[in-house]
Amino acid sequence: MILSINSYYVHIEQKNIQQTIEDNLSLREFVIDKKNSVQSDLLESYKLLDTFLLDPSNQLVQKWMLSTLQHASKNTNDIKKSEWVRLRNKSELFESLLASLSLLEKEMISLTEIRKDSNRQYPSLKVAATVMRPNRIRFVNAISVALNETKASKTAVSLNNYQAVVDIRYLWSQLLSNFRIYLANQFGAFDTKILPRQEHAVSLQYKNLSTQIHKLKKQEAKGRLGFETSDALEEMSTALENWFAAFEEVKKIHHSDNWRMDLKILKSNIQPRLDQITNLLMIFDEEVRLSEHNDKLLIEKMINNQSAFLYSAYIIVIVILTLLLYALKIVVFKPISQVALAIKAESTGAGDQQLPRASSSEANNLIEAFSDMKVQIHLRQQELSFQANHDSLTGLPNRKYFLQKMDSFLHKGFSKVTRSAVLLIDLNGFKDINDTLGHHIGDQLLVKVGHRLWSMLSDNAVIARLGGDEFAILIPEADKPAVLEVLDNIQRTIEEKFIIEGIKTYIGMSIGVALYPDHGKDNSTLLRHADVAMYISKKQKKPYVFYKSTDDNYTLDRLSLIHDIKNSINHDGLILYFQPKLNLSDFKLDSVEALIRWHHPEFGMVMPKEFIPIAEQTGFINEITYWVMEESLIHTLNWKEQGLNIKVAVNLSVYNLYDVDFIDTVQSLLYKYQNVADQLVFEITESAMMSNPKLAISNLNKLKAIGIRLSIDDYGTGFSSLSYLSQLSVNELKIDKSFILNMLEDERNSVIVKSTIEMAHNLGLNVVAEGVETYEVLEQLRTYGCNTIQGYLISKPLPEKHLTKWLDTYQEKVISGLVSTADQ
Repeated sequence: MILSINSYYVHIEQKNIQQTIEDNLSLREFVIDKKNSVQSDLLESYKLLDTFLLDPSNQLVQKWMLSTLQHASKNTNDIKKSEWVRLRNKSELFESLLASLSLLEKEMISLTEIRKDSNRQYPSLKVAATVMRPNRIRFVNAISVALNETKASKTAVSLNNYQAVVDIRYLWSQLLSNFRIYLANQFGAFDTKILPRQEHAVSLQYKNLSTQIHKLKKQEAKGRLGFETSDALEEMSTALENWFAAFEEVKKIHHSDNWRMDLKILKSNIQPRLDQITNLLMIFDEEVRLSEHNDKLLIEKMINNQSAFLYSAYIIVIVILTLLLYALKIVVFKPISQVALAIKAESTGAGDQQLPRASSSEANNLIEAFSDMKVQIHLRQQELSFQANHDSLTGLPNRKYFLQKMDSFLHKGFSKVTRSAVLLIDLNGFKDINDTLGHHIGDQLLVKVGHRLWSMLSDNAVIARLGGDEFAILIPEADKPAVLEVLDNIQRTIEEKFIIEGIKTYIGMSIGVALYPDHGKDNSTLLRHADVAMYISKKQKKPYVFYKSTDDNYTLDRLSLIHDIKNSINHDGLILYFQPKLNLSDFKLDSVEALIRWHHPEFGMVMPKEFIPIAEQTGFINEITYWVMEESLIHTLNWKEQGLNIKVAVNLSVYNLYDVDFIDTVQSLLYKYQNVADQLVFEITESAMMSNPKLAISNLNKLKAIGIRLSIDDYGTGFSSLSYLSQLSVNELKIDKSFILNMLEDERNSVIVKSTIEMAHNLGLNVVAEGVETYEVLEQLRTYGCNTIQGYLISKPLPEKHLTKWLDTYQEKVISGLVSTADQ
C-alpha cells in the first residue's frame, strides 16, 4: 500500500516535469527559429546595404533592404509576444531590440538619402559649389575686364600691365588645376599620400597670385592703370580671398571625419547599432542556454526522484523480505534444507536418492517441480547441444561441429596416421533449381543430397553442411587411392536422379580435395586449400580437383612477387629474350618475338605466366609493356646500325587497350627512337579483343594508322566472331600451338589449320604458325600455304647476344633438315 501511494505521487510529479520540459522545448524551438531568422535578415540587409553603396541608383535593392529590416522587426515582435518571453519576464530585452532595429532602419534610410545626394555625402562639395564657384566666376570676369582694358591701350606701360594680368590669369588657372587634382585624389583615393603636398601647392600658388595682384596694385597707386582695371583688381583680390577662405574650410572638412557623411554614419551610427543588436541577441542566446540548463536540472530532479523512490522501495522490500524469511525459517526452510542436501547429492552423482517427504504441501510441491524440471533440463540440454552442432535443414553436422572434429583429429588422430583428406563440395546449378522450381524444392534437394552423401560414407568419416549448397567431408586414415574411390562413389551417387514432389531433377557438383599433411597441417589451411581446389574444379568444369600450389593465387611467394615486381621494372630486373620467326617462302628471318623474363634475386628465373597475371591484377602491366616496347625499339636501332633489318613483335595485354594514355605513349616512344613504326608488330590474343570488341577495334585502328603491324595471337583458342575479325585492322593471324603440335596425328586439327590459313588469306592476312617442332610439320604447313613459322625447330627464345650468332647458321640448318626429311 505504501509503495503504491508513493509510486502514484512520484508518477504524477514525473509526468508534470516531463510536460514542463516538453513545453519549454517547444517554446524554445519557436523563439530560436525566430531569432535565427532575425540574424539572417540582419546579415542579408547588411549585404544589400553594400550593394546599394556600390549602386545608389538601384531602388529595388534599397526597397529590399528596408523590407528585410522590417521582417527582422516583425520576427522580433513575435518573439516578444511569445509565451517563452512572458514566462521569463524578458519583454524589456526585446523592446530594446525592437527599438534598436527601428533606429537602425531610420539610420539606413538616412544613409541611403545621403548617398543619393553628393552635396550631402561630401560637405566639401557644397562649399565648393556655394562659395568657391561664385568667387571663381567673379575672378574670371574681373580678369576679362582687366585684359580688355590693358590690351586696348597701346602704351608701353599698358603692354607691361597687360602681361602682368596675363600672368595673373595663368597663376589662377594653375591654382584651379591643382585644386581639382586635390579633390580628385581626396574623393577617388588615387594617391592619398600626396594630399598634404597638394594642399601646400594650392596655398603656395595662392600666395604667388596675391603677390602678383599686389604688384599690379602698385601701378594703380602710380596712376598707371585704367579705371576699369583698378576696379577689376579690387574684385579679383576680394574673390581670391573669399575663394581661399573657402579652400581652408574645405581642407578643414577633409581633415575631419565629416568629409564623407555616409562613412561617418556607417561608423558612428549603423555599426554601433549593429553591435548593440548583436549584444542583445547574445543576451538572448544566454537566456536560451539558461533555459536549457534549467531543463537539465528538471531532468536531474526527475532522475533523483526516481532514484529516491527506488531506494525507498528497496528498503521497504528488504524489511518485508526479512520478516518473510524469519517466518519461512520456522515453517519451511528446515524441510527445504533437507531437500537441498538431497539435490546436492544428486548433482554430484551420489546416486538417485529418494527425496524425503516434507511436512508442508509447499515443500512437497517444490520437490515434485524440481524432479520435473530436472528431466526437462536434461532433454533441453540435449536438444540445444544438437541444434548448436547440426544444420537445422538437413540434420547434418554444421561448420562448428566439423571444425571441432577436424581439431580433434589433428591433435589426436592425424598424428597417428600418414594420410587423411578434406573434401569441399559445391553443387552445380543449384541456383537455377531454386530460381526455377522454388526454394522449397531446393531445400528438399539439399536434404536428399545430404542423406545420400551421409549414407555412402564410412563410420569414421564426418560430413557437414557448411552453408548454402556447400558440404564438407573429413575422411580420416585415407591415402589418395582411397580418396579417389570415395570421389567416384560420390559422383555415381549424386549423378542418379532426384525425384521431388514428382519432379525429376539432376544435380552436378564440384569437389576440391586437400590432403593431410601434403596440403596443410591445420584445419584453416586444409579448408582454404580445399576451397581453392573446389574453385578450380568449378572453373575447369571437372568433377573434382586435388589442391596444387600453382593454382593458388594467394601464397606467400605470390605476395613476395607483388612486392618485388615494381622494383624489377626500375632496377633492371627484367630481361628480353627473342624467338625468331621464319618466312616459309625463302627461309629468311621474318621477325622476332620479344619474350620477357624476370631474374628474381630469390626465386631465380621467373617465367611470364607466373608474374604477368600478377602485373595485370596489380596495375603494373602498362609499365612492363612500355618497358618491353622501349627495349625492343633500342635493339631494333642497334641491329639497324649492324646492317640487320629485324622486326620485333611485342605482346599486348587487354589492359593496355583499356589504358587511355596507351596510344600517346606509343607515339612518344616511336618519336624518341626515330619513328621505326614499320619495325614493330603488336600481338594481342583474340580473347582479349573479344572482351570489348568496339574498344579493341577503335584502338587497333589508331595503332594501324601510326604504321604498326598488328597480329592476333593464340588464334583458335577463343570464341572470335568472324564479323568482328573482318572489321579489325590486323595484318596477320597466329595459329595457337595446340593445333600445330599434333596436326599430323589428329586429322581434325589438320583440317582446322588448313581452313584457318585459307580463311586468313581470303581476308588478306598473313598466317604465322607457332609451336613448330618437326620438319614434317614445317613441310605440311608449306603445303597449306602458311606464310611464317615459329617454334623450337627454328630456335628457342634467345638472349640478344646469342641471337646474332644464330643468324649466321640458321638457314643452313633449316634447309639441311628439309633435305634430310625429303630423303626419308
